[in-house]
Amino acid sequence: MHDQFITQPLMGRQVDQAFPIVQSFVPGLDVDRWRSFADRYIGNQDRDSGIMTVQAGGYIHGLFSYSVEGALAHERTLLVDNFLVLDLFNPSGVALALVGAVDTVARNLRCDAVHTALPLARTVGVTERTAPGRTWLVDRFRALGHEVESVLVCKRLAGWADLPDELSVTPFPAV
Repeated sequence: MHDQFITQPLMGRQVDQAFPIVQSFVPGLDVDRWRSFADRYIGNQDRDSGIMTVQAGGYIHGLFSYSVEGALAHERTLLVDNFLVLDLFNPSGVALALVGAVDTVARNLRCDAVHTALPLARTVGVTERTAPGRTWLVDRFRALGHEVESVLVCKRLAGWADLPDELSVTPFPAV
């Protein structure tokens, strides 16, 4: 177990080191796709996006990606995704360090709100307080002042290249 976790941005030389963590949550992800994704976030010169990590003992134990967008309800909003924790001995400690880093990034970027997409496996029953053990990650966010404000749903679309030609472009219906 590690006594102290350090949160810091993912550096270019660490992209490959972070790959096994990301791949454990996204099976089938190849390293080139991960490198391209990471480069879009950490290679961004305007610094309104990035990847934060939690590290200890020279190893990455968790990470999240983020970007700043405008939202109707909150204006300048930090969008957090890929909130990943991989630590056998202290996942709660890693999660708390990551949540703290989310708040720090939001403050530093002068955001009005934070929207965080969490992995489904850690959020089942998130709206009910009767799901002990199933929502430990959400509970960590709640302990630091975050609230469940919405639920993100995802519809997986077939790749455009996989669609028959007659379906590849669908006009909007007339109103």
